[in-house]
Amino acid sequence: PFWIVPVSEKRKSGLLPFKLGFAADQGWFAKNLGYYLVVNDYSDVSFYGDLMTRKGLQGRAEAVYDVSPFAAGSVTAAYIREWDTGRRRYSVIGDHTSRRFLFDTELTAKVDVMSDTSYVTEYTENRLEWLKQEMSSFASLSRRIAGVGRVSATIERYEDIVRRYRWLDLPRASISFGTRPLVAGWTVTPGATFSQ
Repeated sequence: PFWIVPVSEKRKSGLLPFKLGFAADQGWFAKNLGYYLVVNDYSDVSFYGDLMTRKGLQGRAEAVYDVSPFAAGSVTAAYIREWDTGRRRYSVIGDHTSRRFLFDTELTAKVDVMSDTSYVTEYTENRLEWLKQEMSSFASLSRRIAGVGRVSATIERYEDIVRRYRWLDLPRASISFGTRPLVAGWTVTPGATFSQ
């Protein structure tokens, strides 16, 4: 946080720095009006508001949690209903990893969705995000079986923004039979994958 009273060496909730300015498409704005909230020793949430005289109020939130070795992840979400067009626009990006999920399985998931392909380029200030050309979301459940290897089941959705195509894997299953040593430090891991 930018303003902390009293000063502390530990993580502490507080207001975040913001900026004021003008843009031709957004009008006068106040961006990153934010508050950082320490939930506990393992998680925190940042809330932001962007007020733009031509576009409206955009709300954003970022949450991060890390309960090692059990689970870790993050979620970033944004939403605006534009005053000039009336469109509802949003973005949700998140990831999660659980090492000890259900019946000693591992869960890995990622979410990446947007209302439309121009949302990021019109609102983000991160130049790397302007170059984003694809979105993929998936959930994978896997379990190690002693003496055999690893079995995994995956659901995945992929969208290429530039080429305008998408595909959905529902489901995909794979099995690997453990790593075997070869010569000169090389290894091989035989496996099989089935997808629909």
